[in-house]
Amino acid sequence: DENGENIKFGFLKLKYLEYLVSRNKESASDTSGEEYETLLAKEIIRVLDSLYEQNEKLHHLFGPFDEKNEASPSSTSQVAKRILEVRTKFKDFINQYSFDTAEVIDLFNQNFIGSALLEEKLMLYAKVGAHLEALNVLVYQMKDHRAAEMYCYRHYKREKTRKGHLNTHQEEKSKDASNSPFLDWLRIYL
Repeated sequence: DENGENIKFGFLKLKYLEYLVSRNKESASDTSGEEYETLLAKEIIRVLDSLYEQNEKLHHLFGPFDEKNEASPSSTSQVAKRILEVRTKFKDFINQYSFDTAEVIDLFNQNFIGSALLEEKLMLYAKVGAHLEALNVLVYQMKDHRAAEMYCYRHYKREKTRKGHLNTHQEEKSKDASNSPFLDWLRIYL
């Protein structure tokens, strides 16, 4: 089927882009690193979107995957396994690389998976300091109020530590409290 071919081609593109990113990381002289990293992040999103679409089709045909149910086809478990592998790769990638995060977030939100991969969405928002959006994911989509509070503490500490390393001119400019995750947290609840 066409989606299956898209997934196979997507995995081939992933391998090639991973090679380019790793090769570029080894040779620090190449300036196209962020570009390759952005392309890789976008391809991961496309592959995940195709996998989720295929998973939805299988779910519709056979019901949810259940290891105990022998009627569940092995293709359902293979898709679920591939989704887990690619999601893990994407989370690691988000933490390790400096791709164009805003561009990736736009693509992420345009696809079906934008509503399915909440942890990854949260990680992307946190990476760019979009605290209000990250907290919206935690409070309204994940419904985890305690995690929202912990997010605020963690990012407030990180900002405070980062600001401790600034010179006094930069410190004056960064005293603007409007970017505090705690203020965004309050905005959500008010």
